[in-house]
Amino acid sequence: MKTKNIISGNASVLRNVNRSVILNLIRNEQPVSRAKLAQLTGLNKSTVSSIVSDLLEEELVFETEHVDQNIGRKPIDLHLKLGKNLIGAFSIDASLTRFAIVDIDGSILATSALNTELKNSSGFIKKCIAEVHKLMKQLGIDELKGLGVSVAGIVDADNLIVNYAPNLGWEDFDIGKTIKEIWPGLQILTVGNDAKCSAQAELWFGKHQKEISNF
Repeated sequence: MKTKNIISGNASVLRNVNRSVILNLIRNEQPVSRAKLAQLTGLNKSTVSSIVSDLLEEELVFETEHVDQNIGRKPIDLHLKLGKNLIGAFSIDASLTRFAIVDIDGSILATSALNTELKNSSGFIKKCIAEVHKLMKQLGIDELKGLGVSVAGIVDADNLIVNYAPNLGWEDFDIGKTIKEIWPGLQILTVGNDAKCSAQAELWFGKHQKEISNF
């Protein structure tokens, strides 16, 4: 399926899409050169170079010289920069809520778990944030680039609202607003249905054929 026939929007939207594609390719293919990225994406080299320059400036990736004795000019390879852009996560289920801090490549740096409290949704989210901060303290870090939350229920991912989670006793719970009030300095927040999040994790990190036409 050719995604370029589906994507529409202004130049900023298209650049953000291309940026995500390039960053994900670096994650999958590293070490990888700009020329290889251009080949894989079908984007022109100047577009790839411009996006890579932004990623380098933001310290999401770094460069190394490609070692090959059989070539003259040494190409530059790109890698994800680890240890710089860490993400927090928690997965809320009816009985147990699990927590993690992960690096940009998906590697898990710390984990913990709490029994889920069903009655006081806002109070429980406050405990969840405290648990993430406890993991941060264990790792000796004072900042996360973002937080991802999965919930066993029907979720409005665009508006960060749990529409209906019968096993949790939650309905029309504005979890996004609650988290942002408790953690006002949080840069990025995503909330999703647990099954969809699991499917996304399997797509990115599962041991399956990578070049698949659908999922």
